[in-house]
Amino acid sequence: MFLQTKSKVILLLLGLCLPVACRFFDSSGNSKEQYLSDYRKWMLGINAQCNSISKPDDAAWQKADEELAAFTGKQYRRFYPELSFKERLEISKFPVLYYLCRYKAVVKERTNLEFKSEVDSLVTNLSVIMDSTAAIYQDYDAGIRQILHEFKSRNEK
Repeated sequence: MFLQTKSKVILLLLGLCLPVACRFFDSSGNSKEQYLSDYRKWMLGINAQCNSISKPDDAAWQKADEELAAFTGKQYRRFYPELSFKERLEISKFPVLYYLCRYKAVVKERTNLEFKSEVDSLVTNLSVIMDSTAAIYQDYDAGIRQILHEFKSRNEK
């Protein structure tokens, strides 16, 4: 009987402590300043990785989508009343910049898929043109040198 009462008390204490613990360990931070700092750092990281994450279905994009949802959803609503107009303007551009970065990855992949053969063909053709032009120039240069040499030798006679 004592054990049952003790376990009920422990469960009751855990039940009361759980909401407090959830708020304490909430990933959104405990202050507006922490939220803004984390959001800014996250955005700097996205900008730094923008060119390195090339596939739109990459796991890094999936993780970034979830993080953006956290910053623009629950955390934003939590700190909205505390944010100044300037801070709201600053962070309102972050989702736009994020999606532009994602769009860049999509366009890059689509361009590679759609135009890779054309680009490869263009590079090959330009290489052939450059090689043949170099050969013509070499022959032309040798021919002009020969003519100049003959002209010079005639004047010396």
